[in-house]
Amino acid sequence: MASPGIGTVSHMSGELFKMMTSVNMVHVPYRGDAPAVTDLISGQVQVMFANTVSSIEHVRARRLRALAVTTATRSDALPTSRP
Repeated sequence: MASPGIGTVSHMSGELFKMMTSVNMVHVPYRGDAPAVTDLISGQVQVMFANTVSSIEHVRARRLRALAVTTATRSDALPTSRP
């Protein structure tokens, strides 16, 4: 599980997900969003709880697949799903 650093919102989101689901993931902290997203795209890590700003263009370009958002409604940034 990549994160842009220890104690970041992404890291804490991943830890909360692990606790709530009993899924075991190893935390891999990076020095910021860019290197974490780069390794996510290249397959060096399998999952990241990324913010919209750091991931939206990669999702639109289909280099990443967004699985969920943490809001009650769909994000206006990605109004439709694509297979």
